[in-house]
Amino acid sequence: MNMAKHSNGNRQPNRQSYTTEESVESSQRFPFRNFWILPLAYFILTVTAGVPLSLWDTGKADFNDAAAHWERVSMILAGHIVPSISPGNSEYVGYTTSSGFVTLNNTAINSPFLYWPSLLSGGRQQVASVLTLVLSAAVIAVAIWLAQRFQILLFAAAILPATFLMMIYPTADAVTDSTSFLFIGLVLFLLQQPQLRWHHWVALCAVSVMLGQIKMTAIVLILLVLLLIRKLSGWKKFWLMAPVMLAATSSWLWSRQVSWFAPAPFMVSYADYTKLKWECVQQPWAWITSIFKTAFMPLNLSTENVNGIPVNAQRNLTLFTATEGTQLGNVTMVPVLFAIVLLTLYSASLAHLRSWFSNGIAAVVLVGFFVATVTALLISWTGSIGGYAWGMQFRYFLPVIPVAFLLIPRFFRCDRPKFLLWFCGALIAWSYIGTVIAHLW
Repeated sequence: MNMAKHSNGNRQPNRQSYTTEESVESSQRFPFRNFWILPLAYFILTVTAGVPLSLWDTGKADFNDAAAHWERVSMILAGHIVPSISPGNSEYVGYTTSSGFVTLNNTAINSPFLYWPSLLSGGRQQVASVLTLVLSAAVIAVAIWLAQRFQILLFAAAILPATFLMMIYPTADAVTDSTSFLFIGLVLFLLQQPQLRWHHWVALCAVSVMLGQIKMTAIVLILLVLLLIRKLSGWKKFWLMAPVMLAATSSWLWSRQVSWFAPAPFMVSYADYTKLKWECVQQPWAWITSIFKTAFMPLNLSTENVNGIPVNAQRNLTLFTATEGTQLGNVTMVPVLFAIVLLTLYSASLAHLRSWFSNGIAAVVLVGFFVATVTALLISWTGSIGGYAWGMQFRYFLPVIPVAFLLIPRFFRCDRPKFLLWFCGALIAWSYIGTVIAHLW
């Protein structure tokens, strides 16, 4: 790479159809002859490394809320789509079986869509694990393919070990991440089209409905449709309201079904949950204080613990350690993180958001997602406003990692792209092999 300034004359057209739109600028030829090469490489890497972990990693795997997620899958398969209130304790929710009432924690109100791969398993947990991995990886591969000149950026976000390890068991995070990536990839695809046609709108509306069914904080991603506003003229700009309204309606319809339940009743009762929502409106300064404290407060000052061990630090550091419980060392983690940095810098030279308007939309989505996540934790888990939002975890931000990468400006021009990609491939392979060894050895 070098830091030489590029003139417009240095730009070369790509073999694939690509139009330079006002919000997208490219400076280098795309390194692959076809857009399907990188998605296929991602899918093969993820499935090859992930299937052994899904089948045989029973001792070292750090599966967040694994039992609760599987209970929610079992609950849906048993025909209980909406949870019930426990007859013995009105603060607890779950479902009734022949052997008694099964209480769920913070998974009871999750939409069935969040477990669609597991619902194809016939109730077999190992099969559900493999299906979650394979189908979520397939959706992300499609997202990478859709992103076209942005696909290296999406690939870099997808190969984060934290992203990968969220897909090897039946969990709502796998579908949340894969659906979010699909929506982002589709928006980036449409941004690169010469004009938007009817089938583009059908696809965008369909994925927007899916976006409304995943974790509620991800609804902020719908604002990315504003990136397309300059592709439309006059009254046609109002067409962007269709995916926005569909996402909001989809989210509202499910939220209405579970509006009588607290997200985590064992931490914050329904009465307190309802009260705290109003307090965020009535005490905006305390709410804003919590947002800043959560962003900047030293983690060692937080008091939440599990079995006497403080947990907020390890929850936040999973970007660097892959998981909470099985924290991998620098020899395993640094290579893939270095590769991700290189890939995102190189991706910015292939295509990036040029206008202040487009970058502003991406920044608003990032800030909005953080605010929504902090607020959700304050009212459903922490139980108060004005302080640090206990329970903050890096995995909550995986859906917006590609958006953060979009904001990386073009610093460099890569003179040896093939060497860079082979070098990054070797770093990624090392880290993934090390991850499999660490979990199965």
